[in-house]
Amino acid sequence: LLLGCCAGPGFVVGCLGGLLLGSARLGVLLYALQLAANLLAAACLLPWLPKAEAVPSVVPAPASAAAGLPQANGLWLWGAGTPAELPPFAARYGLKGAIVCGVDLLRGIARAAGMTVLQRPEFTGGPVTDFAGKGRLAAEYLLSGGDFVYIHVEAPDESSHQGSLDEKLTAIERIDAETLPGVLEPLEEAGEDFRLLLTPDHATPLATRDHARDAVPFLLFDSRRHQPGAGGAFSEARAAAGLAVAGGPELLRLLLDVDFY
Repeated sequence: LLLGCCAGPGFVVGCLGGLLLGSARLGVLLYALQLAANLLAAACLLPWLPKAEAVPSVVPAPASAAAGLPQANGLWLWGAGTPAELPPFAARYGLKGAIVCGVDLLRGIARAAGMTVLQRPEFTGGPVTDFAGKGRLAAEYLLSGGDFVYIHVEAPDESSHQGSLDEKLTAIERIDAETLPGVLEPLEEAGEDFRLLLTPDHATPLATRDHARDAVPFLLFDSRRHQPGAGGAFSEARAAAGLAVAGGPELLRLLLDVDFY
């Protein structure tokens, strides 16, 4: 950096000197002397510059190491865009909303929409996360005056990216066994009516280990209209034969329409 900055002025001095003195050789000599002076100045300044600490080639990640997962060995600088401007969620829907999430991208979107971000260190945005804790934290928010909460669980998607069928099945089973009871049971015990939308935001087939633009299944539940056993089993095949919705905004509108069921 110092060499690049110093060479430019030296070149200018050499050219001007050669033109004024009418000698190319004198111009080259002036350039060489200027460059030598700059290099000498740089050599004198270098010892005074702050020294960067050495970074190990492998940065230990205690959580992943404890789980037997590979440790981090690189740094990916991502996201050099401009801040997003979104309409405030409360102004658009008249509701106090929050997100429970371990993924930076989604937390940023929620903040841009003026939503409350509910985050804990154990919410990792990966297969190893606190499934039950996400549900309990969402219930606490709703019972303390919140109107809407978005619970995001990245584990099934990340398991697909890694090509692990077992981890993907386990993640879905843990959402059923831990996340949903964590949020629903406190609401039921408090006698609160609620509406629930359960859906993935996109498909991630194991065959490709990448996102796909396929239609996704969803389940819309209203505690006021619940009849045990009346709904039957829920599956992707049954969802494909049911109601089709154009996109996410329309699906959110149906969730917030308390008269739709």
